[in-house]
Amino acid sequence: MGNKVWKNMKNLAYSIPIALMSVLPGCEPDNAPPTAKLNVNPLYGEIPVDVRMRVTGQDPDGVEDIKQYILYIGNESVKSSTPIDITRNFTNEGKIDIYGEVIDSKNQSNKTPASQLELTLTEGIEQSAVLSNGNEIVYSATLKKRPNAELTVNKNGNLFFKQSITDNSQTEPDYQKTFKYDPDKLTKGDYEFILKSGDLEKKTNVTIPNYKPALNLSGLNTNFEEESEIVLDLTGKISDKNPEDNPVSINSVSSVEGKTRPTLNNYNLKIKSFWNKLGEYKIKLNVRDANEGLEEIIFNGNITQGPYEFVVNPFVSTNSNGAAYDLLTTKAQREAYVQEKLLEDWTNTIKYNPEPLWVCSEYSSQLMTNFHGFPEATGYSGFNLDSIYYYRGTYKDNGKYGLPVYLVGVSGEPYGHAMNAILTGDDITKFEDWCFIEPQRDAINVKPGQLYMERNCWIEIRGPPKDRDGRQFSNVPIIAFRVNNGVGKLEWINYDDPNLNIIKNRK
Repeated sequence: MGNKVWKNMKNLAYSIPIALMSVLPGCEPDNAPPTAKLNVNPLYGEIPVDVRMRVTGQDPDGVEDIKQYILYIGNESVKSSTPIDITRNFTNEGKIDIYGEVIDSKNQSNKTPASQLELTLTEGIEQSAVLSNGNEIVYSATLKKRPNAELTVNKNGNLFFKQSITDNSQTEPDYQKTFKYDPDKLTKGDYEFILKSGDLEKKTNVTIPNYKPALNLSGLNTNFEEESEIVLDLTGKISDKNPEDNPVSINSVSSVEGKTRPTLNNYNLKIKSFWNKLGEYKIKLNVRDANEGLEEIIFNGNITQGPYEFVVNPFVSTNSNGAAYDLLTTKAQREAYVQEKLLEDWTNTIKYNPEPLWVCSEYSSQLMTNFHGFPEATGYSGFNLDSIYYYRGTYKDNGKYGLPVYLVGVSGEPYGHAMNAILTGDDITKFEDWCFIEPQRDAINVKPGQLYMERNCWIEIRGPPKDRDGRQFSNVPIIAFRVNNGVGKLEWINYDDPNLNIIKNRK
């Protein structure tokens, strides 16, 4: 057998007993206990103080053999499966024993010697004064190694409150108080809190502002459709954060941008919207507090589109030429203005003509053209009489006066007749609020029994509606009256067209 083979056999023989020994019972290697380490920094200080505490460990079997770390802070313990590293704020004076412990997988443990944390109290005084809920002041004072102190509170430079404070608490604070309107009569103003103890003094300033009254609209819906109205009950909805300024009353109400007409009855606010005035609207309330202070509150809502696409509004001018008419406030003023413009107009100067036909219907149509106007109309615009007869009118002065003059058809015995009318009153449904015009004679306020209007007849008023973009369309029946013995009563108003909105009252 060669030397190399023999050498290998010899090595194998030596290795067998060692391998067998590794699997025999009672031959496991010994477990070494871990070692705990503790670090506390700082070990002493004046409260309040932040203290960092760390528990780590070592183990001959490897640090991964440590399964639990424990930090003891007096009677409290903090446990973790990983090394502990925490920082805690201490606020009480005294001495606290701190130590650490580690435990390995075989429940062998090791504790560190105790480190004593020594906490001391610094001599001094502290105070805090904070505005709470807008009109209260929360106050606290703490005395540190000072047996007593004196608190003085000045309001706007004058003595408001005084209190002696003693160091009677082992825990902070030594004195606490919440100053309120009731019972302390704490009202708006500048407050100075002065805490003195011997040569020590602390000052803190707090201001309670003069708040403006506020409107709480919770539970109320401020959104509605055009040409409708809502009523908001504002009872208990307006208040002032300064208790001394309550109750708050409403002096007046107005629209900010003119999209609505608000009216007030005690605390019931009625808001009327106009046609085609959509989107956000704003309402201004002028309010007065209990101390006679005047303030403004503005709130908003939203106006949504209603079902109408067209409108007839007989109360307002039809273009800028009639702007002066819109400023008039009485029926008499409006009728005087209409009479003045009739005398300027030339419609009545056109002579009756049998062929081409120029009769009452042509007079009525021409007057409406000159006064109301048709902005998109095209056609003859000269002033030749033969051409006027031929074309049955002219657009020479189309909309010159910008007044809402409409067509009127009178049906009675023994004939029918065409004339005009303008609503100089405030209610479209009242016969007497209409001013009837005879265009051939420049006559206004024609009554039943006068100038071709019989005492018993049917009167229909027609006018051109406008769409939301201001475009004007052909004349449609608006309203009709039945006249009996000279008294006109509403017979019919055009509610048949769901897309037509007829304004019935002057805004």
